[in-house]
Amino acid sequence: STDASLPRVVRRPVFRQLCIVAAVLASSASMAWRGDSLNFLAAISAFAAGGACFAVNRTLLRGWGHSVFHLFLCVYVHHSLMSSHGLAVALHREDVSAYLEAQRQVHPAF
Repeated sequence: STDASLPRVVRRPVFRQLCIVAAVLASSASMAWRGDSLNFLAAISAFAAGGACFAVNRTLLRGWGHSVFHLFLCVYVHHSLMSSHGLAVALHREDVSAYLEAQRQVHPAF
């Protein structure tokens, strides 16, 4: 028999949460590999802070932990996009520099 007054607790398997953490680390690893440590640390910190919301979901946050987690994901996405934008700018600068160097070799006065 079930009592409707008892809180329903849904326990997710730990491997599912570990898979999410592994996916975030794998997708963020390129930031660290390229040396964009500021955006990497900010993104991982935002994800960790969002994950901590689940630990205090029922007590401190009174069930709002999932919503607050998604707010922290906005910070995570912001830093991921800033990192990819920085990469695009750096690649564009390298392309422009290579083009200008090629032009200088063809036209020394350029």
